[in-house]
Amino acid sequence: MELSEDISSGKYTITEYLQGGFRILGKYHQSAIVISSEFLEPISVSVFDSVDELCDMLQLHQSLANSDVLILGTGPKQKFPDNEILRGLSTREGNHKRVIEVMDTGAACRTYNVLVGDERSVCAILLPA
Repeated sequence: MELSEDISSGKYTITEYLQGGFRILGKYHQSAIVISSEFLEPISVSVFDSVDELCDMLQLHQSLANSDVLILGTGPKQKFPDNEILRGLSTREGNHKRVIEVMDTGAACRTYNVLVGDERSVCAILLPA
């Protein structure tokens, strides 16, 4: 799925979501990723099954830890993690609540790009198909 490309802003946006990976600022990433407008990190996760592991990922960079919205892209189909994981991810620094959105990865990529374009405080953990 090709998404519109905007490399002029210098922000990390997803320009293409392919089976198995993502194209971001002209570079192909063939793994799961953690992304915000200021941060991109490939990760080795294939399912969302550990709240500790996911919380550790969000501590990688301040823009992730302090984001208001977290998008979980669960691969080709929407699959909700268990409630313990969602509760653990919803609290960010200072006990402020973070909005968690769970969707298939194609929808997650589009939603992420829209929110970055709107200059929202958003990060995403995306699993490829």
